[in-house]
Amino acid sequence: MPRLLLCSLTVFLTACANGPDREPPHMEHKLHTSIYDNGSKLFVFQMLRASGQDGAREGAGPRGGGHGGPPPGGSRGGKPGKGPDPDKLLKQAHEALALTLAETGYCREGYMTLEEKTDRGQLAIRGECTETATEADREEFGKGKLPQWY
Repeated sequence: MPRLLLCSLTVFLTACANGPDREPPHMEHKLHTSIYDNGSKLFVFQMLRASGQDGAREGAGPRGGGHGGPPPGGSRGGKPGKGPDPDKLLKQAHEALALTLAETGYCREGYMTLEEKTDRGQLAIRGECTETATEADREEFGKGKLPQWY
């Protein structure tokens, strides 16, 4: 857990060095996992704005990348001074997700992004590991329940 915290802190400090002079929002990370009877390993990774902070952007709707990184395409034209750039937040989320998956060992062979969404104060990535669950995975991660996806 301390390594995960250190890795997350490194990602955010790097983002601070490359962004505007305003302080980025503090985000909390949560990984929810679920292993199905057929061996499919699904997850929802959430980056939640720490309580008491305003949301920078309202619903961008789901987007599917279908690969293990941010979706292709250019910027959606974030306005300077109007909150964090959604593309930068999404990139940070994928970096934090990769670190979390490496730390936990949940997706050892990579993952596919099924959907992404941003909403006021939250960014979420729903995905599936490319490998099927082993008995060790079932023992360690169980049949957890994923949060409801809207």
